[in-house]
Amino acid sequence: MPRQFLYKSDTEMAQKLAVWIAADLNAAVAARRQAVLILPGGSSPVKLITTLANIYLPWEKIIVTTTDERQVPLEDVASNAGQIKRLFAEQGADIEPLWLMDRKAPPSPSDVTVLGLGLDGHFASIFPGQPETVGEGIVEALAPAEPRKRLSLTPDSLLASKRLILLIPDALKWTLCRAVLAGERPDLPLARLIARAKENLELHIAEV
Repeated sequence: MPRQFLYKSDTEMAQKLAVWIAADLNAAVAARRQAVLILPGGSSPVKLITTLANIYLPWEKIIVTTTDERQVPLEDVASNAGQIKRLFAEQGADIEPLWLMDRKAPPSPSDVTVLGLGLDGHFASIFPGQPETVGEGIVEALAPAEPRKRLSLTPDSLLASKRLILLIPDALKWTLCRAVLAGERPDLPLARLIARAKENLELHIAEV
């Protein structure tokens, strides 16, 4: 089973998790002079990313990229990399959009990967009904809503992360996650992720 971390609010979750992530990144930089951080887009991680961006770190030595990306220009409001770039605007972090990376050699394993969760049970751009992919890399995907064309790190790339975190910021997503943990939705991408990751996956849950 995944390890579970409970918080009283999404604000508390952002504050505590940001400190832990910062410690991991600092340790990676100290060990090999570089760290890799993979973040999701959307609204759920904004508090976490904003809090993390306000922590002093050697951001010039930290590569930051996304779990997945809509195939739109970086300046588009729908761009995950664009959103993260704006949140890190003053830190000098190296934001690497997925489309600029070698499809066969993404930055894996990352030191820390944070995943978001959709109410349909998707993570990154791994959606229900999508053919399963094997191996590490970046794949094209189609989302059920516009902009539909996406790029996504594969499950194998995400699972290779040294620390893999799933954000569960509200009651609806926690209800879905509990159903998956109970074995009620084995068809969902989240269920396959949990089955493969086991205790290497951390569930960070805001009790709201």
